[in-house]
Amino acid sequence: EVAAMVAFLGEALAPLVAAFPDADLTLVPTGALALLPIGAAALTSGPPQRSVTTVPSPSLSGAGSQAGRVDRVLAIADPALPSTGWESRGVRAFFAESSSGPSDATAAGILASLPAGGVAHFACHARADPGRPLNNAIILPSGDQLTVAEILDASPAAGTAGTTVILSACETGLAGPHVLDETISLSAALLAAGCGGVLSTLWLVEDVSTALLMLKFYWEWRRERHPAPLALALAQHWQRTTTDREKCSFAEDTLVGAGILDGTEGQALADRVRQGSDSPGGNSYAEPYYWAGFCFSGL
Repeated sequence: EVAAMVAFLGEALAPLVAAFPDADLTLVPTGALALLPIGAAALTSGPPQRSVTTVPSPSLSGAGSQAGRVDRVLAIADPALPSTGWESRGVRAFFAESSSGPSDATAAGILASLPAGGVAHFACHARADPGRPLNNAIILPSGDQLTVAEILDASPAAGTAGTTVILSACETGLAGPHVLDETISLSAALLAAGCGGVLSTLWLVEDVSTALLMLKFYWEWRRERHPAPLALALAQHWQRTTTDREKCSFAEDTLVGAGILDGTEGQALADRVRQGSDSPGGNSYAEPYYWAGFCFSGL
C-alpha cells in the first residue's frame, strides 16, 4: 500500500517537478496531503540534485540556511531500542561538541538544553494521538513526555531558536485529522517555537533501517556539506538503491574508517543487516516503507 501510494503521488507531482527542473521545491500540503510522503514521492529515479521540503504553512518556514550552523549536537537515545546506541554515538561523532543529555531530563529541561543554532537528535519512542494532536509527544528515556502543547508554550529564548531537530522516532510528523488545514504536529510546533528545521516521520519506522538512514543522512549533511533537505533525499535514494552488501560496507568500512563508529559497533550494525537479508546482492530496504516516511519541514 505504501509503495502504491508513493507511486501515485510521484505521477501526480510529475508536472510540477518538470516545471521546475533545477529549483529546490518547498510545498505546503493541505488537507489529507499533510499525511502523505510528498517530499519522497517527488524524488526522481536518479540521484537527487535538489531538495524537496514541506512546511505546514507559509508562516512556518523555519530558519532556512542558517539552521544547524553551530557545530554542537544534543543526542538523546532510548537505550531500550536496540539500534539507537549505534545511531546516537555515530551522530555525536559528526560534531565538535556533543551531549547525550541527562537520563532523567524532564520535558522542560530538554527544551531548555536544546543547542540554539545547533542540532537536537531524538532517537526514542514517540506517541501520536491523531484525535488530540496537542498530546502528540516525544517519549524521553526518563519516561517523561515532551508534548506539542508544551512545545507551543515555549519561546525561542528557551533554547529552540534556530535549532535543527531530527525526530528519528515513529509518527513524529503526523497531524490531527480534524484540523488538517491548520496542521498541528510535533514538527509544526517545533517550527512555531523557533526551530530552524525539523526532520520527522509519518508512520512507524523499522529499527535497523532507520539507524542506517540516519547515519547516511548525517554523512551527506555533515561530511559532504549538502543542505539538510538534500542530504535526506540523497540518503533516501541510497537506502532504496544500494545492496545489503553495500550497506554493510558503509557501516563497517566507511563509518569505521572515518571514526564515526568503532570497529565493534560497525560490525554489529552490519551483522544486523546481514541477519535480516536474504541475499548480499539484494536490498532488504528498497520498499518505500523503509525510507519514504521521513520528511524535512522548513526551508
